[in-house]
Amino acid sequence: MKAKVITITNQKGGTGKTTTSLFLAYGLADRGKHVLVIDLDQQADATFSLSQGKQYDDSGKTSFELLTGETAAKDCLVPINLLIDLIPATKQLAQLDVALAQNNMYRADLLKDAIKSIKSKYDYVLIDTPPALSILITNALTASDYMVIPTQADLYSIKGLADLAQTIRQINNKKLKVAGILIDRYNARTVYSKVAADLLSQGAATLKTKVFDTKIREAIVVKEAEHQFKSIYDYSKRAGVTKDANNFVDELLEVIQNDK
Repeated sequence: MKAKVITITNQKGGTGKTTTSLFLAYGLADRGKHVLVIDLDQQADATFSLSQGKQYDDSGKTSFELLTGETAAKDCLVPINLLIDLIPATKQLAQLDVALAQNNMYRADLLKDAIKSIKSKYDYVLIDTPPALSILITNALTASDYMVIPTQADLYSIKGLADLAQTIRQINNKKLKVAGILIDRYNARTVYSKVAADLLSQGAATLKTKVFDTKIREAIVVKEAEHQFKSIYDYSKRAGVTKDANNFVDELLEVIQNDK
């Protein structure tokens, strides 16, 4: 199977992009899939979580060096376990736009070209992104087959869909598809959440996609698992939110398998 590249993104901050990336990485690995996580967020939360707090500031082998062409992809790989590898991020990514412009490298296809040599090793490549439109986002989406949009059931998330649709239209990648919108930190007991979820479903039409049937409930065990550097699947197998995460992974796989 040819590796599928999936970007997890939303221009709005605090929508659970990294948590969704971790749900996917560990969930796919639990299903026997070989996964590469590329961290493109200068906050490096995915790097911090997957590598149990290790930092790579002086390694010279991060997503920054990958995009600037200083280091080959194979040399950036950090094994997390038998089925998950990581290309880590550091705060240096905040300087990427300037570095690329100074070297006449300000292009949207840098990441796509950089990972060509290693894609065949993996079933899935997951890209965790920062909450802002930048060269990092355009590179992620240019390299991707699919994107997943984590969001919350609130007014600002609904407003942000139109902005995100505009961003996607600017990407020169005809094969890119929005696999779906994932609502997380969901509270099914409130009328507001249900109304907002309905409005998000209507707004999904602007992105030619849908809201996933699965919604990730608000649950403290997610933070507890992250604090102990464990996957939610290992930390609390029977928790309701773990069931949500598993259902989301299955639903996404179904979307990809049915895609023609």
